[in-house]
Amino acid sequence: MANKIKGLLVDVTRTMEIKEVEFEDTLENIYSLLDVDYIDVAVRKVGNHAYDFIVDDEGLLKGNAIPSVFDSEQKPQLVGNVLIVNSNEEGDFTSLTEEQIADLKNHVGSIIVDDGITPVIVGADYE
Repeated sequence: MANKIKGLLVDVTRTMEIKEVEFEDTLENIYSLLDVDYIDVAVRKVGNHAYDFIVDDEGLLKGNAIPSVFDSEQKPQLVGNVLIVNSNEEGDFTSLTEEQIADLKNHVGSIIVDDGITPVIVGADYE
C-alpha cells in the first residue's frame, strides 16, 4: 500500500484554484491529480524552504501553456498544473507540514487567463 502524502495543488487548467490535497503516492494518482501523461520534478526555494514541484513534462508542448509558478522577479518558471511536496534523502515524496502549506499560501498571486483569473505561486527561485 502506498503512503498518503499531503501536498498543495496549483490547478491552472481545470478548477483554477490552489488547494490542499492528500493522495496515495503512486504515479497514477499524480498523473490524475495533474491531468498529465508524463511528469518531471523541479526543485525551487520558496521562502526559506526548498520544495519539489511536480510538473507536466510536456507542459510547454501543449497549445495554451499557462504559467503557474513565477520567481521573485515575477518571471515564469513552470507552466501547467503543479503539485508541491517535500522529499526525503532517498528522493521519496513526503508530506508538506501545516506550516509549509501556510507559508506557500502566503506566496500566492494571480494572473489573467482566457477563462478568467487563476492563482499562481510567486517567489519560487532556484536554490
